[in-house]
Amino acid sequence: MVDFEGLEQAHVAAALVIGPAHRLIRRTTRFGDLIPFWRPGQEAGIALAGPDLRPLLRALDLPGDERPAPLITVPQPPSPGGPPEDILCAVSCTPVDPPEGDTAGSVLLLLTPVQSRPSGAAARQHVTADRADDLARYEALLSAVPQVVWRMTAQGETFTLVGRLGETGGGLWNPAGPGFSWMDAVHPKDHEVFAAQWAATSRGEALLDAVVRIRQEGDPVRYRHMRIVTVPVLRDGEVTEWIGTVADAEDQWRVRTRDRLMERVSAVSSTHTLPHVFATTAAAVVPDLTDALVIFQLRRPDEADDDTGALHATRVRAVLAEGVAPLGPIGEDFALGALARETIDSRRTQMIPFPPGEPPAGLVSDASAAWMVRARATSIALVPIVIDGRTAAVAGASSCLGNPPPAAVELGLLEEVLRSVEEPLRRTLELQSIRNTALVLQRSFLITPPRIQGGELAAVYQPASTRAEIGGDWYDATLLPDGALALSIGDVAGHDLQAASSARPPATAGTSPCPTPATHHRS
Repeated sequence: MVDFEGLEQAHVAAALVIGPAHRLIRRTTRFGDLIPFWRPGQEAGIALAGPDLRPLLRALDLPGDERPAPLITVPQPPSPGGPPEDILCAVSCTPVDPPEGDTAGSVLLLLTPVQSRPSGAAARQHVTADRADDLARYEALLSAVPQVVWRMTAQGETFTLVGRLGETGGGLWNPAGPGFSWMDAVHPKDHEVFAAQWAATSRGEALLDAVVRIRQEGDPVRYRHMRIVTVPVLRDGEVTEWIGTVADAEDQWRVRTRDRLMERVSAVSSTHTLPHVFATTAAAVVPDLTDALVIFQLRRPDEADDDTGALHATRVRAVLAEGVAPLGPIGEDFALGALARETIDSRRTQMIPFPPGEPPAGLVSDASAAWMVRARATSIALVPIVIDGRTAAVAGASSCLGNPPPAAVELGLLEEVLRSVEEPLRRTLELQSIRNTALVLQRSFLITPPRIQGGELAAVYQPASTRAEIGGDWYDATLLPDGALALSIGDVAGHDLQAASSARPPATAGTSPCPTPATHHRS
């Protein structure tokens, strides 16, 4: 139960709402003074009309673990002899146990005044002691949550008002100096979409609520997923400043992205072709985790192919993001570089960052290095794909077009996706080995039917098993000493490699086993 008697003594306005329509069932005196037009028994959608209170409705509608902490402007009637004032409030929505006898979900709504916004000449007055107290209360409220509250002028100058970043490993990078904009802190791959969202918010079309990668302070350059919620402050239809919050969203992004990627690669569990396994996997991670993914299947896993100690592989799949330079042609027998050798030997991911278009010499093959120059690559990460303790393939991922190298969370997700297909890949490789053995055995049994005068013999087969492509049936076409033609068909139970190896056709010239079910003879 919520202690409303204690809340009456606090410097915050509190209210308890219940149900999906957020019906107000109780409020403190401060809440009634601040929002007198929302009376007990009323639903939020009816009482909270107007664009200024829309962020409050949005916060109430979201699930409990996704509710932002927005700032809202609460319009106030003019005081006697003074100008009208709008009060800026910080909002907190916390799920609580419903009152006894109710089963619908309840939310405790807290509003903490940050500052008043008088109009006219009063706007030029200094901050009063009361407003300073309000700001101190707001700072105390936000000190318990991992977010930053910031303000930005119409000219792009930003100020941190209150809050902390939490466990982000450092502060946000704040670009300064001529030629820099605050938007330079946004990851290049997020820049276009985020700029469009920002523009829509400035026109009053929507509240900006986005998860983007923001550059962190310090070197080397690194980014972290942050949730930005912001609204413009308008005066006479013009944006005078922005105010919003920034909260760490790295874990939230990782969980949601992982679920989405795993759903994409789930189709490989039912495939029986190696190209489809690699194609599905590569397409799932580009461009979300990397700009380019190239998969090489080792010709002889974990073994050098010649006296030079070089490893050779076949490029089986490549997926590139839009705008990335195409790969150059290579032969079927491709010699891997020193970095691939280290990846295969250690069975561990190797990641090398470098300036755009300047891969380090000697680590990758000449063909790969030339492509990295054309693609303006900034990193190469090689991830081993291990089957039964042996490296069967290597996936090469690159950030291109001058984009920053992948963060640790992105590289970790790439490794997890590739590990998730190792078991389907093992089954596919095993099936491929069985199929190759079956075809060799099949060719060794099947012979061309003998020639006869005055007629023609032909044999056509259709395998019943698409997995092994061979059966245990056999046919025999033999010319007897008197010139007659003897035809016979035999059947061994089963339609797989074991049935074929168990077939025992008669010991006569021209005997040949064939798959089930259709063998046709024409004479």
